[in-house]
Amino acid sequence: MAVCRAKGRGHTRTLGVLLVAAATLAVSGCGGQGDAAKPPPGPPTSFGPGVSVGPLPGSEGASTASRLPAVLDRGTAYLADANGVRVVNTGTGQTITTIYPQHLPMGTSGAALTGPPLLTSMGGASAVVWPFLVKGPDGGNAVELASIRTDTHAASSVLVGLPGWAATSYDLSAVAVGAADGKVLLNVAGGLYRAAVVADAGTGKPVWTRDDFTAGALSDGTVVGTEADPEPANTQHVIGLALADGQPRWRQLNGYGFKVMSAGPKLVAVSGGVPGGADQGSFRVLSSANGATVSTLPISNDLTSQCLYDQVSVTVCYAPAGADEAGAPVMAAVDAQTGAPLWTQGGVDSAATPAPRVTEVWHGLVYASTSGDTTVVLQARSGNPAGESQSRAPLLVDDQAALAPSPLGNELMARKPAAGQ
Repeated sequence: MAVCRAKGRGHTRTLGVLLVAAATLAVSGCGGQGDAAKPPPGPPTSFGPGVSVGPLPGSEGASTASRLPAVLDRGTAYLADANGVRVVNTGTGQTITTIYPQHLPMGTSGAALTGPPLLTSMGGASAVVWPFLVKGPDGGNAVELASIRTDTHAASSVLVGLPGWAATSYDLSAVAVGAADGKVLLNVAGGLYRAAVVADAGTGKPVWTRDDFTAGALSDGTVVGTEADPEPANTQHVIGLALADGQPRWRQLNGYGFKVMSAGPKLVAVSGGVPGGADQGSFRVLSSANGATVSTLPISNDLTSQCLYDQVSVTVCYAPAGADEAGAPVMAAVDAQTGAPLWTQGGVDSAATPAPRVTEVWHGLVYASTSGDTTVVLQARSGNPAGESQSRAPLLVDDQAALAPSPLGNELMARKPAAGQ
């Protein structure tokens, strides 16, 4: 079902977070003939100077090892941390409203720096979803799952109970991995413990929980992650579980150091080592339907390796720090539907020419940097150059704005596409 988006932002107001389910919004049609006749804007290749929207979260690490704890929607930024979600007008840098949790936050920044908010559909309306770690009514740890409508910025939230070990943990993080069919997938970790929790988005009631499992992706109705093999084996395997009930769908690979990440609508990527075989260190792209390997890529098995889907047809996987001690980065693109390799730049060989460091992939373009102040833009499907500018590479992009570090790297700037685009 198509989601209609309101043209106006409305007036600025403060919105309380209600611990009730958001009412279902029936959507019947989108726009008029005038809107339909306008061609969609192309992805921007360069941006203007911009305005500050606050300190840069995570400082230098925000563009490499972890994703910025923010999302963009039609030029509005949603900047999340452990204590609130700021809704910001990227044209002015002004805060429209801030959504706070209704329970006492745990006071940790772990959740803020391990994953961005989700931009998804809740009850038929476009919404930004963020998991606050809070103290529940009984004094135990819980997740307050906030949903912020992108048309009105009205917010609602539900409280999600956690497994017993997590309810009392002092070192806890929670990441909203994905959402579909009225359910939200949370990955919860603390110390040596971890679990996947699938909760009803409207009530917060857990649908199912799997302990000792690290969820890395929700793809085509399948939760894909890793769990340890039975002792005495010191290895892991990758497993796909049905979102609806948590039942196993497939099991693949046995090895160590696995990391699972989304690689497109029906694909996941897995880094890590598999003992024996010529491709024991390969970075694999798997079908989320059955776990079959559809391609292998020359990407480092480092935990900083990432994959970004451009939301159209291409996924780019990259190793920010490279595979060797010299830090030569590498990136490779695949078709987001089939996983077929498209192109590669850089490599694990120390003699290979380093690829630019990827910071964002969006609507057919790859944004990267060759140095701190030079941005290069590549065509996602071919890897061919599409532009270059003297500025910090953007960390998030949509058709109306980009979020990028300031020249000194200490602030987050909202930048509009350069004139003429």
